[in-house]
Amino acid sequence: MSSVLHAADGTHAALSDLRLFLAGTSSYDSKIRASDVAQAAIRLLRTLPVAREAVLEYMHNLFDDAVGRHIVRLDSEESVPSVEERDVEDVQGVLSGFIESNLSAWAPIISGWSLELLGHLTRKYADRRIVHSGLAEVLQMWMACPPTRALIELTTKCLSTLIDTNPDKCIDALLETSVQHSPHFDWVVAHIGSCFPHTVITRVLACGLKDFVSHEDEDGDRARVPKLASVVGILGHLAGQHAADIRAALVSLMQQSFAASPTREQLAAIPFLLQLASMSEHLLDAVVSEFTRVRE
Repeated sequence: MSSVLHAADGTHAALSDLRLFLAGTSSYDSKIRASDVAQAAIRLLRTLPVAREAVLEYMHNLFDDAVGRHIVRLDSEESVPSVEERDVEDVQGVLSGFIESNLSAWAPIISGWSLELLGHLTRKYADRRIVHSGLAEVLQMWMACPPTRALIELTTKCLSTLIDTNPDKCIDALLETSVQHSPHFDWVVAHIGSCFPHTVITRVLACGLKDFVSHEDEDGDRARVPKLASVVGILGHLAGQHAADIRAALVSLMQQSFAASPTREQLAAIPFLLQLASMSEHLLDAVVSEFTRVRE
């Protein structure tokens, strides 16, 4: 009997949260506080799986609003956290708990959602002063923004396990988002690259080479491949602490180009690396020194 009553109470609570969530997100009742709607959304994520898509969309908007308010505060030099930022902290805590309790079920969902949202936010606010700097400065600024820091922490938490089970799919999803939102998304790739250097460096180079070859099909002007600047920026950011991984990845590309029956991408590897070298003194030194060793 007690279990039946407990289930009934749970159903009643979920329905109450659903009514509050619908009213708060549909402007049925202007007296409903935004923080109450946020808390109801968090509870629904736990108790009502069918509402997941709607709740994640609401949280998308919640993070968006929080970033917008953060940037306004930067412009006005205010330092008081907004209500949205406190709600963001609660959301991060709940989503982190989901990842820890059921990684295989939640990590793909949350990583996809957070990557898409990071891409949206970085593009949306690309014209604000927060991103008018070099990659290192952009990364520092976004990491100082609580909502985007929460998203990158959630993403890294998901990828830390997914990258062991399916690294190609994991990194490809990251780079697909990067291609859609480059160069604004480069700081995300650079940060995650510092967490998983070997995998990210290898895949960034592979993605850049593929884009290099496909761009040749379009107009033959390899120097204008848009992704090259992103590749150079990401590798440049990682070069300080992960130079050995970068050199190893460069050597691997060079060796592939000397295959007995090379593919088109393998044939393009050396021109691709030379183009990168022409855009970065660090990469120039690495390419020249490693090429000499490979041919010895």
